[in-house]
Amino acid sequence: MSTDIKPSQITLSDEGKICFQPNETNPLPGDAIAQLVKGESIYAPQFEMMAGATLSQDVVSAALEAHLQANLTVFYKLTASSELPQPVQDICAAVYESFGMAAREDLQDTIAQLDTDMRTIVRNKGIRLGPLYLFCPEMNKPAALRLRALLWGVYNGMDLPVTRMPDGMVSKKVDSAEAPIAPEQAALYKALCYPVYGGRAIRIDMLDRVVNAIYDSADKGKFQAQHAMAEWMGCPIAELYAILEALGHKKVHDPADEAAEDTAPKEETAEEKTEAPVSEKQAGDAQDAAKPNTDNIKPELATFALKRGKAYQKSGSGKAQKPHAKKDKPAFKKGKKPHKGKKPRDQGPRVISAGPDKPSQANSPFAVLGQLKK
Repeated sequence: MSTDIKPSQITLSDEGKICFQPNETNPLPGDAIAQLVKGESIYAPQFEMMAGATLSQDVVSAALEAHLQANLTVFYKLTASSELPQPVQDICAAVYESFGMAAREDLQDTIAQLDTDMRTIVRNKGIRLGPLYLFCPEMNKPAALRLRALLWGVYNGMDLPVTRMPDGMVSKKVDSAEAPIAPEQAALYKALCYPVYGGRAIRIDMLDRVVNAIYDSADKGKFQAQHAMAEWMGCPIAELYAILEALGHKKVHDPADEAAEDTAPKEETAEEKTEAPVSEKQAGDAQDAAKPNTDNIKPELATFALKRGKAYQKSGSGKAQKPHAKKDKPAFKKGKKPHKGKKPRDQGPRVISAGPDKPSQANSPFAVLGQLKK
């Protein structure tokens, strides 16, 4: 048997079996020849050969290492050089040791030391500095996620195949009071860049999008939830609120609560009880005529107070207001220009209307009375 094995001839099943396909042109995985077991690190699993394997242990070991290198290239690049600036090395090490996603709050001081050149190096290493986490977008593609899920499960002694997010899914309800999520399962979702907030495992890039929208729209320490946020994450409004609160924001006003109070039944007054009876059809017609068409109008969503922190302090001063017009210049209506140094146009003599003619003094009763006295 030739020892020239290509990485494409070795595949790993979700059950942790190493499969070998002798025919390079055959897309099928081939026969299982070994079983993965826990190794010294999550990146270096060991294996146990199966009876009747057609390859030697050394060949399988080399093929497995090549397979991992080919599918986890970005991770291996993180530790490829020791000549990088120290802050860059610290960030690369943190992402590598966390298996692809490190909390930003744990690295805030290190991130503050990055200059423009260092940030470029971090970006070229494949790391994105998100508002909540640092992660490698390239390693969140379906093939890489499947391999990462397998390696995590093998290293942490989980039952195989592990439960992971379906390929391409943005978020999924994974935790509730009726079916609480196990801590090891939540840790798996987080390691695969699907942290759990408000009972949902959310893909990190979409969570970043929501967080950025929050701080972009925040004003004076508050922001209003948007329907787009729920659409991005594929969840109902109630679960969006749960996610926002799990992120540390506090709901301070919900128009839905006021609407519920307005629609609550009220006690009838004496006048209402003596009104003439109205048929159901008449009442229905009147309601339909008075009811506006709100089919395409989305309800106003709740307002939240921002989680206090650096981002809150940045946006807490409020947005800049437009400058007022200067007082030493007269204000003119838009579209009309004032006359500059020109004489006013000759519009002719001004005519003042005096209204209807007044009655003559000679015909007044007082004048007649005066003549009789003479």
